[in-house]
Amino acid sequence: MRTAENHPPLRTVAEFLAWEEIQPERYEFYDGTIRRMVGERGAHNTICFNLRNALHPLRPKGCQAYAESYKLRINNTLVYPDVLLTCDPDSQRKTVTEHAVLTAEVLSPSSVRDDSFRKKALYLSMPTLRHYLILSQDYVEVEVCSRTDDGLVTVQLYDRLDQHIALPGLGITIPVSALYDDTDVSEDLTDFIDRRETDE
Repeated sequence: MRTAENHPPLRTVAEFLAWEEIQPERYEFYDGTIRRMVGERGAHNTICFNLRNALHPLRPKGCQAYAESYKLRINNTLVYPDVLLTCDPDSQRKTVTEHAVLTAEVLSPSSVRDDSFRKKALYLSMPTLRHYLILSQDYVEVEVCSRTDDGLVTVQLYDRLDQHIALPGLGITIPVSALYDDTDVSEDLTDFIDRRETDE
């Protein structure tokens, strides 16, 4: 993402939503700062929809999974998680929710710092959130931040296709292999590094 240029001063989410509605591109709003969403590689899109499709049949009753185009409001900030699971009963009639039980971001070169730090802190500030997933699109790696019943946050790393991601806050598990289906993402970080050096 990059900061939007030549936009009017916007102070609230309501002002931002009215402005964004007439824009040809998507933007995120960070308490007065506007950032334009940039295009992503095909692998990014495939992984997002793989996760959304993996969640769909397993989701708790009354919950819905969305990928890439559904807005999440957290106080005076509005973002587009790559994947969002919400149990908001009105979510299908809206374009934005303030309630998420799971969010996920697929890393890209321009978003590593944002997704790993800024958005992690933002998402984990939500009292409803149980899980935040950060997925690599270059090699098999999924970081899962989970909030326990007593409010503690645990972190688990998955880096093999034969592993299953445990999401105890939702009572489900997801195969890592399902998230990287139909991609050329390498299971071995060394292979990825070698391939990148060859390309360079």
